Amino acid sequence: MERRLAAILIADVVDYSRLMGEDEARTLAALAELRQELFEPKVLAKGGNVIKRMGDGWIVEYPNISDATASAIEIQEGLANHEIIRLRIGVHIGDMTFQDEDVYGDGINVAARLEAMAKPGQVLISDTAHQSLDGKAAVKFGGGKLHELKNIARPVAVWSWPAEQNFGSQTGQVSGTSVGGGLMIAFPGLLVGGGGNEAGSAICEGVNEAVRTALANQANVTVIADKDRADLLVEGVMQIAPNRYRSTIRLLDQKAGELFKAERFDGTFDDVFTAEDDIARKIYAFTRFAILDFERLQLANLEGPLESLHTETLLSQAAACFFTLQMEDARLTNEVQFLYDQELQWEQNTISSI
Repeated sequence: MERRLAAILIADVVDYSRLMGEDEARTLAALAELRQELFEPKVLAKGGNVIKRMGDGWIVEYPNISDATASAIEIQEGLANHEIIRLRIGVHIGDMTFQDEDVYGDGINVAARLEAMAKPGQVLISDTAHQSLDGKAAVKFGGGKLHELKNIARPVAVWSWPAEQNFGSQTGQVSGTSVGGGLMIAFPGLLVGGGGNEAGSAICEGVNEAVRTALANQANVTVIADKDRADLLVEGVMQIAPNRYRSTIRLLDQKAGELFKAERFDGTFDDVFTAEDDIARKIYAFTRFAILDFERLQLANLEGPLESLHTETLLSQAAACFFTLQMEDARLTNEVQFLYDQELQWEQNTISSI
């Protein structure tokens, strides 16, 4: 079984059964032409990889969400005047799992739900995907209203191309990278160390989706799939012992090629959903404040006039400075001593079990 994070595009032919019933030969010929002359050439041109072909659709993965959405729009524009074939397209960024020549996972499920919601000729993308686009690409999409998707635990804000003003727009504003620029974060996801087990894999899958969504909703942050383009790479490994876990998180400064921060969390997982929430909160809180500290250091080394900086950037730097001061005081509190005692106990228990 293989799991990886990717930008996922799912496309489906509108009224395929009806078209086949009316004229099977003409429909099959039109599909073959579409596949050879438009769909798959556009996919390949943007670095996409068709991982599954159905009779009336495709599942495609891309290394980043920008190429996935650009490809989707180009395909729909190429079909604008087609006499027979119309497509619905859904795009999301999330985990995919490959097993027994099949692919599944929350990333696939969300993209499939978006594709089913889309109108003929339309591209729908998730909030996670939209947050990961730069400002120029994000303004091509309209909407942002929350939708309950079948068998998806959280409500998903859905964005549409063409940018329909009446597609559930809540604020009339486009979210995404601020004018002053934002940090690009790559979070491939928490992995189970030491071979793992089924319970650990299930927890990781839930944690990854929760953390990725929380980071994408943070101001001045863009979550991307391509770790080579990221400012910070967030890596994590979880180890499992009977009814306990230990997760280790590392933040890597991709530009400098150095470890920026690292942390370790311990806990129990008697209940899978409680454990998911607990781990996700710890990882997100640590990552969020580490990002602020990273931005504070960037500002200290920034050249140029202060008035050129965006207001949101300045606010994030101020928050980071305040947080750093608070943390210096927190090192002396009972809470820190409690965490230290917990770690000693974990090590003693681990040694005893060996």
